[in-house]
Amino acid sequence: MNQNHHPYWQPEEIRAINESERLEEAVQISLKIIRRIPDPVAMVSGPLTTGGLGSFEANLRLFGFVILKLSAEGHYIFSQLPAEDLMVKVWRKWLEPCYCMPILEDFYRSIFESGLVKRVHFIPGWQRSFGARWEKEECHRLGIETNFLSDESVKDLAQKALLAS
Repeated sequence: MNQNHHPYWQPEEIRAINESERLEEAVQISLKIIRRIPDPVAMVSGPLTTGGLGSFEANLRLFGFVILKLSAEGHYIFSQLPAEDLMVKVWRKWLEPCYCMPILEDFYRSIFESGLVKRVHFIPGWQRSFGARWEKEECHRLGIETNFLSDESVKDLAQKALLAS
């Protein structure tokens, strides 16, 4: 994975989150990183497992490209992408037929409720993603600013993400 989109992560933190088995550990590592990021800290939300560009891999690449673009525009973005391997592990162990809510309720809610994240940028197509819709509701509940990126603003990035498949 291109690590340019998460410059605030140190190699030992990436290693620790890759070795982690529990979302609580990932939250603690993530909050440590977020505290180092200048204010206002932002995140990116959008479809990963459902909707978007049609595959998890393409959606993951699009997230990385959007994070790079927003960072280049001067936004201070916390990239949650290094935690995605752990989230995939948690998802695979989930035996329920419904959405793997611990990812949202234990990881994302803890980060949002910390008060450290001030804005969330939503990738087009977020409306078709259960997780992104949940995150939008949490932002509303907690007073976190939301920014809905336009199709036009990510069009080239989406093409690039699809071509890299």
